[in-house]
Amino acid sequence: MRNAALIDICGTLFYSNTTFDFLDYYIKNPKYIRLRKRMDNKLLLILNNIIYRLFHYDYFRLRAVNYLKGMRKEVIEQMADEFYQSYLLERKNTKVWQIISDLQKKNTPIILISGTISPIAEKIAEYINCTEISSPLEYNEDICTGKIKKDNLRNKIKALNKMNIFPPYSIVITDNIADHKLFYYSEQGIAICYNNKKRWIFSLKNCNSGIT
Repeated sequence: MRNAALIDICGTLFYSNTTFDFLDYYIKNPKYIRLRKRMDNKLLLILNNIIYRLFHYDYFRLRAVNYLKGMRKEVIEQMADEFYQSYLLERKNTKVWQIISDLQKKNTPIILISGTISPIAEKIAEYINCTEISSPLEYNEDICTGKIKKDNLRNKIKALNKMNIFPPYSIVITDNIADHKLFYYSEQGIAICYNNKKRWIFSLKNCNSGIT
């Protein structure tokens, strides 16, 4: 497949970090709450980011997802549906949703590509009626092990190729600066910038992209 529209989820389709917001919505375990409070520590957050960049290991994210351990797959899927209806719909980025609507009228293939956990991405894609690529949870006989089977947060191009989705892309829409390489393979790009605008401008020089 070529000429697909690639659209990020977290911070792009919704004003939400969907994985953590999903876990915050349901997980009330005191240990989880303490983990989330530690994420407010700037020094620990910087250290976590350094480790992630060097070793592609996101300690906080993987520890948080571990609190889904022992849940049945169908229960997590039901939780994702409720989360979508009760939480995410109130946080839609309406401009991006309008672009999706316009693309669908032109029969442009829509690919949601995100590092978020798959139960959330699958539910969103179901309602939009499109394809998604995300980070699947690991299950053993339909019981969640608390692990991410394949983390696609920083492997989006590789994940696209495995799904036989190749450049050129018709458009890329994302707020994640780590996705900037996708813009160089796209006819058009929209970078949603909440901060670090200078980094976006530097990363996207010579690209046919807009920064909003």
